[in-house]
Amino acid sequence: MSGWRKGFWRLVRSKQNSARGRRSKRQDADHRSTEHICQIEALEPRRLLAFSVLPIHLGMVYGEYATQDDFTGNRFELTWSGGQPGTQLTELVIQTDKDGQGLSPGDCFFDTAAGGRGEYGWKDLEILENHGIDAVSGQVEDGGTVLRLSFVGFDPGDRLVFVIDVDEAGDAQVGTPDN
Repeated sequence: MSGWRKGFWRLVRSKQNSARGRRSKRQDADHRSTEHICQIEALEPRRLLAFSVLPIHLGMVYGEYATQDDFTGNRFELTWSGGQPGTQLTELVIQTDKDGQGLSPGDCFFDTAAGGRGEYGWKDLEILENHGIDAVSGQVEDGGTVLRLSFVGFDPGDRLVFVIDVDEAGDAQVGTPDN
């Protein structure tokens, strides 16, 4: 290397060394903290949290026992099992509108009063048997597609039997009620 180059690099190194010498210890620490340093850090121990949910099985049997008239209604038997200890069934909604577009041919509806859409008579909601349930109430509109049952104390293994008239909508029932 030529003489002038040696002198140049000696001068650069001396300037760097003198600049480092003028830094405080704090400045050196700040300078080092911005450098990338690879470190391995211990993490908290990992603990697998596991739980299992017991499935709930709901069963309903539907029976059409009417022959020529619907004054006896259609019979429903409801029971359920499973769930965590203390689980209760508090509400059940039966929706008979198949496509969610309102009453259309082939949909079922509840015929609960005289003069509605239904044919061959009608039957309002009636609770026939209540095995172990503290309280049962129902909401349904004549000609409607929703039956809402509310319960208090409906535990697994309890059973409810009720009747209500269910009719199927044909072209004549869609739109306005029958006379």
